Amino acid sequence: MKKTILIFTLMLLMTTCSTDDKKQGEQIAVSDSSSSKKSEIASNTEDVIDEPALQKDEMVEVKYKFKKGDKYQYRMTSYSSQDQSVVTDTTMSSSANQTVKYSFNLNVVEVQPDGKATISLKVNSIEVEGNYNGTNVYYNSLNDMTDEEKFEFADYEIISNSQFKVGVEPSGKVADIFDVDNILTKMMFIKKVEKQLSENEKNQAKRDLSESALRPLTQQLFRLMPADKVQQYDEWSHNYSSQLAVFNIVNTTLYSLDNFYSKNNFLKANISAKRNVKVEGDKSFTEQGVDYAFDEPNITGKGQVVFNVDKGIMERSETTTTVKMTMTIKAKDASNVMQTAKRSDNSVNTNIVELL
Repeated sequence: MKKTILIFTLMLLMTTCSTDDKKQGEQIAVSDSSSSKKSEIASNTEDVIDEPALQKDEMVEVKYKFKKGDKYQYRMTSYSSQDQSVVTDTTMSSSANQTVKYSFNLNVVEVQPDGKATISLKVNSIEVEGNYNGTNVYYNSLNDMTDEEKFEFADYEIISNSQFKVGVEPSGKVADIFDVDNILTKMMFIKKVEKQLSENEKNQAKRDLSESALRPLTQQLFRLMPADKVQQYDEWSHNYSSQLAVFNIVNTTLYSLDNFYSKNNFLKANISAKRNVKVEGDKSFTEQGVDYAFDEPNITGKGQVVFNVDKGIMERSETTTTVKMTMTIKAKDASNVMQTAKRSDNSVNTNIVELL
C-alpha cells in the first residue's frame, strides 16, 4: 500500500482556478477551508492590541507588498485523516492519519511596476509521520534513503530540497510557476522513467507537475487578499470550480474582515472565511458491467488568516476541509448473482501556515 495517500487530494480542493466574483472586481479567495483552532489565530486583546488600530470606518488596502531582496521562511503543518468502510455481507474498515511538516525559503528576485513579484521558492525539508491501519510510517527528507525508499515516498522526495520560481500578484494569487526542469528530472529518476521525452511531452509533463503538485502547495503560502480597500466587517465572495470523483464542485467562499488590531506597532487584520458548495454532475454510471452510484458529497470548510497590513505579508493561516462521500457498487459475480458493496469515506484536512 502506497503510504503517501493524503498529500495532494485534499489540497486540490482548496486551490483551484477562479470563475466569477460578486464584489470588488477580481476578488481572490482568502481561504477555502476551515479553522479547528480559531482561538489560536484570533487576536487576544491582552496579548496583541497596543492601542485602537484605526479610526471608525477607515478604509485600508490589504495586499502583498513585495520588495526585491525580501526573504521569508514559512513552516506548514498539514494534519490529514481518512476513515473508510466497505459494507458487503461483512464490513471492512480502514483508517489513515498523517502529519506532514514542510519548511520553505522564499526569496523575492524581481518586482514589476504593477507589484507582481518573481519569487524563488525552495522546499527545504519535509517530514511525515503517519499511521495506516495500525502500521506506523516515517519519512524525513533530510535522512539518507535507499532508491526503494525514495520510490515509496516519491511524492515527497520529488519536491523536497527542490527549488523553482513563482509569479505572485499583489493579491496573493500564484499566477505563474516556472523553472521546474530540475524537479521533472528528479521525478523521472526516482520513478525510473527510462523513456526519452519529446519536447512536447516534456512541456506537458512540466505543466502537469506545476498544476497538480506545485500550485496547490505554493498557494497555501499566499492566502489571497481582496483587490480593493476594505474596512472592518466588510464581506466579499469568490466562486471557483473543482473536481471530486464524478462531480463538478461549484464553490462559493464567503469572507469577512473580522477586525484590525495593532501589535508591536504593526497594523494587522483577522480575516475569516466559510465555504458553500453546489454539486453538479451525474451521480451514476456503468463501466464494464459494473454499476457505480454516488451519494451527493458533503463538503464543508472554514478558515482564519492573520495578515500584516503594514508589511504586506501573511503571518499565519489555519484552514480545515471536511469531505464525506458514499458510493454504491453493483456487479454480478461468477455465478451471475448480483452483489452490492457500499463504500463510505470521511476525510479531514487541516493546514497551518506560519511565518517564521
